[in-house]
Amino acid sequence: MLSNPSMQSKFMEITRGMNMPWLSTTLGLVGKFFVSGSFRLLYLYTAEIFPTGVRNVTLGSCSMCARLGSILAPFIRDLGKATHSAVPNSLYAFLALTSGLLALLLPETRGLDLPDTLQEGENLGEITNGSGKDDTNVEVVPLRG
Repeated sequence: MLSNPSMQSKFMEITRGMNMPWLSTTLGLVGKFFVSGSFRLLYLYTAEIFPTGVRNVTLGSCSMCARLGSILAPFIRDLGKATHSAVPNSLYAFLALTSGLLALLLPETRGLDLPDTLQEGENLGEITNGSGKDDTNVEVVPLRG
């Protein structure tokens, strides 16, 4: 929509003098929605990727790290008051993008059995002979109505 540089500059001219707190609120709520969704998915993925013997401990450790982030959030807001008002949102956006990109390095678990031992957990995502579920030869049965 705003790919043309002249349109971008016109848009910036129009919105420069406007006070738009609704835009900041809307973007904040959309961001909160996505953070909440990713937090829920984190619990599901964490339960899949860690071996059975250490699953509870690792899930608790991940939850503790998330709580530390919640404790630090008010201080990051105060950082915006001390420096520039865009610093907290920029920092949150940077951390979200970084964690999203790092999540791409995690192994795919679709079609694999959950690991039971630490060795199976370390080998998760590596190509092995005959391990995991074979869902390539699935017979499709049409529904009759």
